[in-house]
Amino acid sequence: MGDRSDGSRLPAPSPVIVPGRPEVRTVFQLKASIPLGGRSEEELFSRAVGVILEWVCRKVPKTPEMEFPPGAWKGESFRAEVPGQWVEAAASEGKPARWALRLEQPDSPGPHGNHAAVAGRTWTTDLALGREENGLSFACRVVCASLPYARAPLSLSRPRVVKDLAREVGLFDGRPLDGRPWLVEGEEDLEALFELLLHPGRFLPVTLLSEPDPQEARVPVRRFVLDPGKLAEDLSGLSHLVLMPRELGFRWTQRMGRRWTAFNGAVVTYRPGINLQEDPPHLHPKVLLEHILFWRHDGLEGERAFEAFLKERALRFLAERAVRWGGVAFLPEVRSLCAEEARRRAGETAQWGELYEQENEALRQQLDQAKKEAEQFCDLALAAERQRDAVLEENKRLRAALDALRAGLAVRSGGDPDAGLEFPESYEDLPTWVSRNLAGRLVLHPRAERALKDARFEDLPLVARALLLLAKEYRDFHCGQGPWEAFEGRAKELHLRFGRSIEEGRAGQEGEEYFVRYPFGGPHRRLLEFHLRKGSDKDPRRHLAVYFFWDPETRQVVVGWLPSHLDNRMT
Repeated sequence: MGDRSDGSRLPAPSPVIVPGRPEVRTVFQLKASIPLGGRSEEELFSRAVGVILEWVCRKVPKTPEMEFPPGAWKGESFRAEVPGQWVEAAASEGKPARWALRLEQPDSPGPHGNHAAVAGRTWTTDLALGREENGLSFACRVVCASLPYARAPLSLSRPRVVKDLAREVGLFDGRPLDGRPWLVEGEEDLEALFELLLHPGRFLPVTLLSEPDPQEARVPVRRFVLDPGKLAEDLSGLSHLVLMPRELGFRWTQRMGRRWTAFNGAVVTYRPGINLQEDPPHLHPKVLLEHILFWRHDGLEGERAFEAFLKERALRFLAERAVRWGGVAFLPEVRSLCAEEARRRAGETAQWGELYEQENEALRQQLDQAKKEAEQFCDLALAAERQRDAVLEENKRLRAALDALRAGLAVRSGGDPDAGLEFPESYEDLPTWVSRNLAGRLVLHPRAERALKDARFEDLPLVARALLLLAKEYRDFHCGQGPWEAFEGRAKELHLRFGRSIEEGRAGQEGEEYFVRYPFGGPHRRLLEFHLRKGSDKDPRRHLAVYFFWDPETRQVVVGWLPSHLDNRMT
């Protein structure tokens, strides 16, 4: 507040209302196909458009302004709106033909009175259809924009139109999305399940329920612990649900390996894009029966709590994943295609300035949409980076605490805490033995775990001792807690030779043979720089080789291959 020239006070300025920048978050995404199933392409397209518009009609006010023109039901472009709400569809006649619809509405109360409307919150639903050789492609994306004062928790949800389309026209993602569980019944089903997991186009996770042994469960449980019918309905359009009987579970474990499967009532979720050679199993989470029975989530307990948790986790995964939409196009892109087509069809007497302006406006809207998506992904990337840094810092603290506990135990006992370790009885048990006894000091890369399935080296205790040598004397040297001579002496006692695995200049000539992806799930390659070896015989029963590198950031040894020798051009 200032003073006038005559000395009187100026009035205080009126406050300016500034809504602020909204937080934009994707809450649902789905990409699927709609097979012809004996129908004509026109019949299928018309029915799919009809199902979508019927859903929209139930969402918008029943007013003359929101009545759709007759051409809308034939898949033609249209727009209808009332203040604060609008729906628009655009249809491109190019090849492939594309149709997209966008519905924008403010937040509204829950249909069952389960939550109140949140002021300052807007929902945008994008739906798209594309014509393919054997049917249609379908895509759905729901985005929520919340102004800074809209602080109520955001609930992730699946729009009802997904289940409507699945029921009326049939959605497909490697398997029908029919809301029913898939009971595996034989070898053909096991092979089909394996192909589904590795299918590069699979969009949804696969949730596998294993059948428990009633004698080991110790408490009365259902055949698959959870309610398959209810869970399949809850996960419709969110995840495939597979039921694995006990008698076939053994075959599945032989096929996948123990760390990659579930048995005795456990539940495992296989995410899309699975790489059995590179992915660590924790990227495809597994929960054991004893944890499911005592699960707590959102005020629920036991099996019901775990079912609710599975649905919420599936929703979160779909909302946060980066999607390559491929041949489908949402409204901003289809608008641009329509404007371009209109300009091409125009005759010599057309208003070229008006047509170009329409095309430019469509392109501007498409660019604005791309900017909004880029900002959202930037926000998600920053949040993920902060979360990653927090996890890394927590891992460092836990690793330091484990080292301190181990050192304290050595002082109190007057001996080596690792001296009494019992070695595993089979290669199948080796990964579990490593995670229980060498955690924080040594980790088996998923590629190494897969290699153990074909292990033939006859002296399994020596393999365990070699890993213990790396986790103890070798790591102690790199952490400044022991001399190199201690490592060399212990290696000599075990008749193991330490050295470089391959000349660095030659490693690239061997393709991926001497490289692994690390950190887990990332794009970066790390060279398996060193190895421990015993024997020179090429017979894998008598020749041992353990390939590894030291990770200074996590202060642990990463083993990328064992127990056989890796091939190179010299051998």
